[in-house]
Amino acid sequence: MSNLLQMGTDFEKKLKERAVSTENMLNSEFRKLEASVDRELNLNGQKIRDAISAHTAAVEEQLETLNCAVNVQFSATENELARRQEELLWKLVKGR
Repeated sequence: MSNLLQMGTDFEKKLKERAVSTENMLNSEFRKLEASVDRELNLNGQKIRDAISAHTAAVEEQLETLNCAVNVQFSATENELARRQEELLWKLVKGR
């Protein structure tokens, strides 16, 4: 009976050692996985920030181009209105 009790005690000791070993191994693997996920998240975050910056720059460039086109059109319209106003004034002056 003592032999059986000793075997049970040894078996329990080995199970505890294996449990500790397994826990240590899993903790190590989870730390590696966590570090890997952190790296990927940081990399993806940087890619997203870069994409947003590139998009913002492209939109700003398009807005500047549009602003220039609107200013050119506005200036041309002002010039045309001034020319027509002058024509109308001359017609009024000549008509008298």
